[in-house]
Amino acid sequence: MEANDHVVTNVQIGVFTPQPGEVYEAVPIGRGRVWRLSQRKAVQLLPDKLIHPKYPALFALARDLPAPEVLRIGESLAVAEGTDPVSLVTLWHLVPEAEAAYVAGVLSGQDPYPDVNIRLSAVASQRLRPLSNRASEMLISAAQQYEAARQNWSEAVHEAQEQWRQLIDEATAELRLAEEHKEEVAAEVLRLQQAFEELTGEIREARQCKSELEDKLASLEEQLRSARERIQALEVTQQNPRAALRQRQRVLDEVEVLKYAWQQLASRLPDPIPLVQLHVALKHAPFTVLAGPSGAGKTSLVHQYAQALGICVTTVAVQPNWTSVQDLHGYVDPLGGERYRGTPFSAALQAQVDYAATDDLDAPLDLVLLDEINLAHVEYFLSDYLSAFETAGREVQLATRAEVEGLPDEACAWLKRGKGQVQVPRSFLIAGTANEDHTTRAFSDKFRDRSAFLHLPPPDIAKALAAPESNLESEVYVSRAAWESWQRGWQPSDAQRARVRALAERVAQIELPFSVRVFRRALWQYADVQRLLGAFGVSNAGAQAFDLAVSLSVVPKYAPFLLGRDQEAQRQALRKVLSAETGRLTQQVLEGIWSTTRA
Repeated sequence: MEANDHVVTNVQIGVFTPQPGEVYEAVPIGRGRVWRLSQRKAVQLLPDKLIHPKYPALFALARDLPAPEVLRIGESLAVAEGTDPVSLVTLWHLVPEAEAAYVAGVLSGQDPYPDVNIRLSAVASQRLRPLSNRASEMLISAAQQYEAARQNWSEAVHEAQEQWRQLIDEATAELRLAEEHKEEVAAEVLRLQQAFEELTGEIREARQCKSELEDKLASLEEQLRSARERIQALEVTQQNPRAALRQRQRVLDEVEVLKYAWQQLASRLPDPIPLVQLHVALKHAPFTVLAGPSGAGKTSLVHQYAQALGICVTTVAVQPNWTSVQDLHGYVDPLGGERYRGTPFSAALQAQVDYAATDDLDAPLDLVLLDEINLAHVEYFLSDYLSAFETAGREVQLATRAEVEGLPDEACAWLKRGKGQVQVPRSFLIAGTANEDHTTRAFSDKFRDRSAFLHLPPPDIAKALAAPESNLESEVYVSRAAWESWQRGWQPSDAQRARVRALAERVAQIELPFSVRVFRRALWQYADVQRLLGAFGVSNAGAQAFDLAVSLSVVPKYAPFLLGRDQEAQRQALRKVLSAETGRLTQQVLEGIWSTTRA
């Protein structure tokens, strides 16, 4: 090995600055000297080498020594006594005898000099080349793995950055929405606060108004009580029959009062069906007509029914010359100026209107019986009532607003309350009797559509002569509250609805004018009659109830349409439909209409 192969050409040289009081001495060793520098490191200086103080087998080649005090290492010069060359040399060579041991140690995985940089000879480098190649391959592999890891890391970082950026954008958007929502909520809170303040003020005003209304209500109740007392006092002083009815026992049970009435009428009625028939007709139809020949007992049946149930009945004889509703309920005298010319009909109506105005639920009912109702055209004098009873308000105009302004307050208060218009209470009942002879008028389809018809057979002479004189002394009466409660509180069953619907479908196939009103009324009558006959213990109550309901509403509606000579086929079709579904009563009414009613 030549000396030039071991020359260190890139050695860092620094300047060592001696401190005062430090001892520097040289001890000759072989051809060199030992320098003790800063009292901490010993360097063996040979003519051409620097020896590593920790690892003596390592050396650095020095050359061109101009003087013992100056060392030349590579291309740099250093003053020996002012430099610590050992700590500045970065590349070392092994002493030849230690190089083989170093190579063996490296090959075995043990580095004898882990903290220094060593330069080997060409022979040692050749021995370590396979290890270097493997190290290179490993280095390349490690570099590739590093590059792949770095790429993955870069992609992961990029993805994480994108996700983070997306999250930041989403969070920013949500934050913006939250800020907007916050503003909306703040505005809503402000609005609610204002609304709360307004509502608080309204509640305060409402409480004050409530207090005032309670005072007014108490005053009105006192006025109503006083008005009821005045009305009752007038009924007594004027010998009004309603005052006498109030002295009776008030009943609320419908079945109980009907059984009581049947007991009172037992001498005339062998069974309760006619009584129930009249009762149900008055409950469910705006108008009830008792038709039959003279002497059949139409008027007496109504009076006896009313007497037994404690109903105030007023009989009004219809005149053939009646042409307007004023003939029925009166009018404001155009000549007198301050007078309402009333009628028995308007007197009964006024009683029920006053009862309704004073909320007198204990008052009795009023039943007006229009005797010989078909002596005049019913559409002439009942037109306003035909229309009014189709509405919930049941309002009828008896006088104009201008006419009632001049009427006396006390006598005509019932008219002036509604400016001439009154609501007809449901406790005001209207019935009529109709003879079937040449002196009477035929009923229109509009009237039949809104009425229930009871067809009474001709009287049995023997029974009529044998029957005792009727002298009813009833001890009960039906109040307005009881009557109104009887008209609600129960519903037809599904089976009853299905039976009436089936009959309606069969009748519609005969090509007759279809009336929903008629079949709806027949359904309620059917259900009501079945309930009442069942309470009476009548056998086969369902069939008899259906027969009775059809005879009250369906037959009187459709039979008069089939009186022509060319309508025999339709008559037979209707007779076939009804005979399959109904009984004796319906067939009697059907034949009675076709045999006695004129075309």
